[in-house]
Amino acid sequence: MAFLGKILHSKAGNVSTSILSFKSPLLLYFSASWCPPCRSFTPILSEFYTKVNTPKKQCEIIFSTFDETKNDFDDYYEKMPWLTIPFEDKDIVINLAKKFEIESIPTLVLIDEKGNALSKSCRHEVTNKGVEALYSFKLLLSKN
Repeated sequence: MAFLGKILHSKAGNVSTSILSFKSPLLLYFSASWCPPCRSFTPILSEFYTKVNTPKKQCEIIFSTFDETKNDFDDYYEKMPWLTIPFEDKDIVINLAKKFEIESIPTLVLIDEKGNALSKSCRHEVTNKGVEALYSFKLLLSKN
């Protein structure tokens, strides 16, 4: 899990990356408050996340911010129900963006426990299929 750092932030406070389970899909969400397509996709992703995790947790999302200020990050993250890489750990986000060759945002990446990308087209899956996208993610995960 070193590629994600040691600590993630949740609405309830800091959590160790050791709590992550790769038995269910883990998605990295590269986004920023200044990006209009991101602001449009975030509510769609939030609805997806809430639906697939009710009543039982079936996937996790980790926000990886491209915001430039802590205030922008905080205001934007308020609208998200999932985990985030702390704003102060920008080097982790930069390294992940390089590793996954993130060329535009928003980008949603399905990863495995080794930090390999299984799919970089998850945004389109969620947009086009809604909660049914979860089955595509699980299938990709099971093939790995």
